[in-house]
Amino acid sequence: MQNLVCLQLVLFSILCILKAEKTVRLDWPVTSASVKLLGIFPQQADVESKNDMWGFHCLSMFRAAILLSQQYNIKFQEEFLGYDEIITDHDVTATADYTCRKVSTSNIVGFVGPAYSSEARYLASFAYRLGIISVSYLATSPDLSTIDNGAFYRVVPSDENTVLSITILFKQYKWKSSIILYQNDEFGINGMQLLKQKFSDMSITTREIIKFDMNEQNFQIDFQQTLVNSLSRIVILWTDRKTTTTIFKKAFDENLLGSDFLWILTTTISLDHFNQRQKQALVGILT
Repeated sequence: MQNLVCLQLVLFSILCILKAEKTVRLDWPVTSASVKLLGIFPQQADVESKNDMWGFHCLSMFRAAILLSQQYNIKFQEEFLGYDEIITDHDVTATADYTCRKVSTSNIVGFVGPAYSSEARYLASFAYRLGIISVSYLATSPDLSTIDNGAFYRVVPSDENTVLSITILFKQYKWKSSIILYQNDEFGINGMQLLKQKFSDMSITTREIIKFDMNEQNFQIDFQQTLVNSLSRIVILWTDRKTTTTIFKKAFDENLLGSDFLWILTTTISLDHFNQRQKQALVGILT
């Protein structure tokens, strides 16, 4: 029991550190510990760009937390913790395959990750069968709240909390309609459906629902005409950081940013991705 409490403490300490925004590239020392935590992190799309650097930050902070646990003499089963890691590409099958390989060749006592809800659901069941703990630092799907086997934890709020915040905002300002833009994956679809249902319950009209195709990196309709012709001027983006940035750049090119529309984001983006002229157009945005 004491070992389990110790492991939970280490896992949650790591997850708190993963909230850090910045880190630096360096050569990490190799750990020879026989007891390891397996970190599961997303592939960075462009290593030369600042886009999607949060994945690299999480990976670096995970390594740093393990090294700090050794310096502070934190042990599990009388052993110092080491780390192993896998990089995923939003492919559940590949993630499961890589995880099985690591578990079969190393003494893995816990998972840190993955980032995506679709992967977290399967790895939570796997962790339960192995008798270890899985802690996700980014999975937000409301469906994960139903996992009560004691093997899965997360340190970010469910999408239900985001929907609640948005509906409180609409109620406060007596807004009656909106446009929802979402990305066509589990995160975007579930969020869109959850928000649409909540709006329906509150008699808030969803004027348009616009899908952003992540493979094509574009909309499947005339984005500019749909927004301009809509009776609503409140646009809600249920998209991740990379997709949000892409949509904003398209919106800038179509002259859709500025005082004509109120944009509500469900994720935080960095202004470093925009030039000075684009930044000046980023008014009327809530995040």
